Amino acid sequence: MEHRYYGVSYPVNDMSGPNMRYLTVENALEDVAHFVRNAPEFVKASIGLTIGPQNKWVATGGSYSANLAVWLRQQYPDLFYAAYASSAP
Repeated sequence: MEHRYYGVSYPVNDMSGPNMRYLTVENALEDVAHFVRNAPEFVKASIGLTIGPQNKWVATGGSYSANLAVWLRQQYPDLFYAAYASSAP
């Protein structure tokens, strides 16, 4: 999954100062949580596989994304079974 404002994931038309208001840790965490909430339906429709409630999500990351992994587990314990943080600041 791509972090907003990186790669091709721009939620705005330009990178002006006012448009940077959407580049927050809170939004990044909610983006991942939204993906996890909607993954079962998307995966089923895309490739026909079923992600059931018995399947567990583990957040992983290194450096900044390690912090995101830990924060995801803290903020959304109902969605993330565990977090693995490598080289977290």
